Amino acid sequence: GRAAGTVPLPAEGGLLPHPEGTTTLHVGAPLLPDANLPQHGPGRRTALLARALHQLARHVPSRDTHELDEETTAEQGLADGMWLPFLRPARTAAFDLVLLADDAPTMRIWEETVTRLARAAEHSGAFRNVRTLRVALPRTGTAVLRGTGGGPADPAELLDGRGGRVFLVVTDGLAHGWAATAADSLLGRLGRSGPTALVHLLPPHLRHRTSLYPHPAVLEAGGFGASNDALGHWAPPGGPDPMRPLPEAGDDSLPVPVLSLKPGSVATWADLVTGERGVRRSLPVVLAGTLTKGAPAPGLRAPRFPRAAAAAVRRFFTLATPAARRLATQLAAIPFEFDLVEQLRRRVMPETGPDHLAEILMGGLIDWDSGGEGRPEFADGVREALLAATTRSQLARTVALVGDLPAAGARGVALRAALRDPAGTVLPDPAERGWMRSELAVMRALSGPYSERARRIEPDPSRLLPDAPERVDPGVSGAPPGEVDHPDGGVFRDDQDGMTPASDRPDRPGEPVPSPVTETQHEAPEAEPLMQSTTTATPALMVNVPLRNTSFVGRQALLRAVEDQLGAQDTAAVLPHAL
Repeated sequence: GRAAGTVPLPAEGGLLPHPEGTTTLHVGAPLLPDANLPQHGPGRRTALLARALHQLARHVPSRDTHELDEETTAEQGLADGMWLPFLRPARTAAFDLVLLADDAPTMRIWEETVTRLARAAEHSGAFRNVRTLRVALPRTGTAVLRGTGGGPADPAELLDGRGGRVFLVVTDGLAHGWAATAADSLLGRLGRSGPTALVHLLPPHLRHRTSLYPHPAVLEAGGFGASNDALGHWAPPGGPDPMRPLPEAGDDSLPVPVLSLKPGSVATWADLVTGERGVRRSLPVVLAGTLTKGAPAPGLRAPRFPRAAAAAVRRFFTLATPAARRLATQLAAIPFEFDLVEQLRRRVMPETGPDHLAEILMGGLIDWDSGGEGRPEFADGVREALLAATTRSQLARTVALVGDLPAAGARGVALRAALRDPAGTVLPDPAERGWMRSELAVMRALSGPYSERARRIEPDPSRLLPDAPERVDPGVSGAPPGEVDHPDGGVFRDDQDGMTPASDRPDRPGEPVPSPVTETQHEAPEAEPLMQSTTTATPALMVNVPLRNTSFVGRQALLRAVEDQLGAQDTAAVLPHAL
């Protein structure tokens, strides 16, 4: 035997096992998050908003609820021997919160944002109750309120004469009703009942194109929980905007602070609501009572004529951000259904947000009552002009992804099948007007072997679609040039004259020769009557011919531009220097 506590020795000629094992682990490169994805998820943003709203948390004695005062009850019971309960007002949150979400069609893309704001308010613990309503602002008449169940709500129910209710109106400011009397009346009644603010969902650099264009201002608090008629407002220290000076106080106007979804903006407003009289903060404002003097958002008017679509797309490209331009060319391949649009946006451009989609909605591209069906769709000719600004390889990749989207269903699968087999795939159902129009535009944009399928889908192109618009410079749209892989293995090469399948080697014997896919340019120049001319052997001698008057001749291009503008806009003005 061996002594206790001694370490056993290996057998003669043996080795102890290696302490770290016999296998070798090769560690690869670390997996890092995609730099293009947002830095913080929606949960973190909701938590930050809840923390900012928590600054409105103040507790005051309740007017309705009482609780047992144990200390007073015990003292009185020991003093007089009569154990009677003594009650005191319970401590409760100082404010209720009413969220009024704009019910305009453009607000569909912000539903998740509104839900996240309501959830942040509930989690903040600052309010006795959080109530969410929908508000519609027509061009004429009064505001219409609806509850979460869809039933009508009376605006008088929202008003609290005791000053214990806070109002947040959430909107993108695009509805034309925000430049009408309905908006003045709604904000005026809310602002005189309790602290009221307006949450503008669009970033500041887009607000000048909406119906709600706030003024920079300095606001002075009127005391704890004071309504908006107690707020003072002045121009910022740098002075007012000379082009848009802040209206003077008076004439029954009411300042309404304009917030963003950034926690700092919400916290600044909380300082004004809970601060003492004299606290000053800088926030943008709109003045209820003067909104009717503003102009409605111009970008909700679609081109009235198909031939004005190319000009509308060019204007959109000059105003939109690069991400919004790329997103628009991607969405042109599908019907404009909000669920489908949102799923495709998250799939192809996850780095974008609802604000980029809002640029498309306010870009003058959408017909909000397409064919009298009451649903939005790209205006006639707009889809074709957008597809002309992208590459065929990028369009093919987008169509291939549509088949994987849940909102597309069998229709998306059929569109992807048509990309692979344009001749053998079943044609779209004519009853699905949106899908038929989008597939027709896609097939025409891909051209080549897909042109025959386009002719089969719509034998008479003039019924649904105008002539193909003039080519929009792809460089403007931000589409990446060069060579891109086709989703089915082919390669498209983009060049100046069109796009043809590229190959770096000759075809091997026995391999099928790929059919060339070329893009044809359909030009529709205006037909101008030609003047009859006669030719003689000897040119006529012209004497004392006056110089060419540039005010009457040589202005065909200018006149065509004026004609396009008159077709795309509702108003026009004749300038004195043009006469």
